Amino acid sequence: MKKPFLCLVLLVPIFCFGESRMERDEHPIIGGSPLQSQEAPWLAWVVIPKNNEQAISCTGSLIDPYWVLTAAHCFDESNGDPALVKFGEFIGTGETRSSRAINLHPDYDFHAYDVALIELDRPVHVDPIPLSLREPIVNDPVTLMGFGKDETGNSPVSTARKGDATALLWSFCADHFPMNVEQVCVGSGAFVGVGDSGGPLLVRTGQDHWNQIGVIHTLVSSRAGAPSFGGITIATKVSAIHEWLSEYTSIHRDDDLGDTDSPQDPPVQDVPREFLESVSKHWVIPTSVNSPGRFGGIFKTSLILWNSHRDKELTVTASLYGSKGLVDEKPIQLKPMTYSNFPNFLENIFDYQGGGALELTSPDPFSVSRVEVYIDTDSGRNITVVSALPFPLRPYSTPTLALGVTVNEDYRTNIGVFNASPSRQVIMATIYRPSNKLQEIKFDLPAKSWSQKSISVQLKNGFVIWNSPNDLQSYYPYIVEVDNESQDGTLTYPIPLSE
Repeated sequence: MKKPFLCLVLLVPIFCFGESRMERDEHPIIGGSPLQSQEAPWLAWVVIPKNNEQAISCTGSLIDPYWVLTAAHCFDESNGDPALVKFGEFIGTGETRSSRAINLHPDYDFHAYDVALIELDRPVHVDPIPLSLREPIVNDPVTLMGFGKDETGNSPVSTARKGDATALLWSFCADHFPMNVEQVCVGSGAFVGVGDSGGPLLVRTGQDHWNQIGVIHTLVSSRAGAPSFGGITIATKVSAIHEWLSEYTSIHRDDDLGDTDSPQDPPVQDVPREFLESVSKHWVIPTSVNSPGRFGGIFKTSLILWNSHRDKELTVTASLYGSKGLVDEKPIQLKPMTYSNFPNFLENIFDYQGGGALELTSPDPFSVSRVEVYIDTDSGRNITVVSALPFPLRPYSTPTLALGVTVNEDYRTNIGVFNASPSRQVIMATIYRPSNKLQEIKFDLPAKSWSQKSISVQLKNGFVIWNSPNDLQSYYPYIVEVDNESQDGTLTYPIPLSE
């Protein structure tokens, strides 16, 4: 997939001691609202001295009475003097501490493991923010907090701010932005600005109560003139650094780090590492195929089902949906603590030729992984990865956007939709280059049905917006770009747009 030009926005403002404001910057925080008193007393404003009587401002969070978690890149230009750390939602009203030591993650290089621990000179008398190993999946709501710029461009703000966003698909972000496996990306809502580096990425556990699941790394934004879908924030996952945290802080056991599973998914024992984030009772694979290729061979869909329960056999119901609705439904038995590899799922389970969407359900959680569409030819195996990482997709109910679309003599592109709602939907896919509308593709989809169509116009680094003349309901859009020479494909999922 061709990747659009993008910007990485460093979120560390520089100011001079004695001045009343930070230097201005082109990337203010967008969205969100000021925090209320006692909403986040554990939130920290971190001031790091530089040379020439200047300093850097970042955000952090108290995770232990002696320790603050923040971003490592905040210290890239530190002169080595102690950092000043102020706590509470309002600058100047909470407790103030100095740093005794700064510990950067041993694997830090800005683009990876951008986390640091500040050891304080004495303890802070507020409750630390609970940490959680939970990893958000697509469309999960999350909250960002920080002392960065507000919409007016003031930085730092006198009151910290919070904003809601949505977890995005990791593979989409990895296709378009520099991403590592220890990171998560969020968007379609508030996004961070200068001064928010090191701030917490949170999931709500109750009214004004959160668990921290990540540390804000940076903001990425597309080039000027590209469609506006808001900023995307990248954060380092707590689950990727909890062992390192335990080496320094008083947190020594995983159960001190909060929940490891989403509320609907109970814990699973003895799951291999590659399946750690994959348990769910409901999975959707929006495209699958068992049909002849245009240059010979058969396109097939392979996948793995995993039952991690020690003493429970699972029955997984596999439902196949085509252009007119339900094609077939079959039960699959999974023995305890075993996985089943299906090299041609549509033929193995349904004895079916054609394409469609798959829905896999069970009363108990199970895992799906390594979903691939592939074809074996004389020149070898060509693969389109449908799901490289084992996580359940969530449906969209708002307009969506896919970037970097190319159709020419080198690449062909198909777009598809699975209508997961119980009623008919008309969904329009509009293709642009970059601001000119080139083609509209109409999907008139019965309840629980699937369709895939080709983009017929030629374009380079264009984009597709999915929308509807009516209220959008539950749907799964996707786009497949195939290299005409190698026959390898790239499947990506769009990101949600605000209404």
